[in-house]
Amino acid sequence: MAKLDTVKIRGQLPATTSSVYLNTGTYGPLSRRASAAMAKHGTEDLEEGRLRGGTQGFEAYAERLAGLRSDLARVVGAGAEEIALTRSTTEGVNLGIWGRNWSEADEVVTTSGEHPGILFPLALLRKRYGVKITFADIGHGESDRTLQAFEDVLHPGVKMVALSHVLYTTGAVLPLAKGSRQV
Repeated sequence: MAKLDTVKIRGQLPATTSSVYLNTGTYGPLSRRASAAMAKHGTEDLEEGRLRGGTQGFEAYAERLAGLRSDLARVVGAGAEEIALTRSTTEGVNLGIWGRNWSEADEVVTTSGEHPGILFPLALLRKRYGVKITFADIGHGESDRTLQAFEDVLHPGVKMVALSHVLYTTGAVLPLAKGSRQV
């Protein structure tokens, strides 16, 4: 695995010179590239107006999304048609959860270190449909403990596993590739 160039990464996040940010999600600092792209889009929208409506703006937007889907698909080894772009992780989680038919006999497995963006929709799922929510006790996300916790709770009746690859609580990267298997 290539070593991360943290100096280069921090250079893209000027806000890290005055503060320590441990949440780079919804409320994390903008990178220079994201800020520049947003400023460019805003200026084009202000000066040309075509991005807010009309055929040309919608076609350009659709082309950008298609290109982004293709790029992401190459990175993760998927087809572009398998990539869904959402405005946030929480929105994507909700689409995945609420896009299924649920019954009282169903079970979802999650972790003891999950983000509220996963926990809240799962709690609502339990309340509305009586779905069983099982928590894999992964501690702080240590590799061996995480793998054993999932071994303990996964079985053929589980309809969904809902988890974060990187825990927002500890920053631990869960060993998903090591533990991938068919249930």
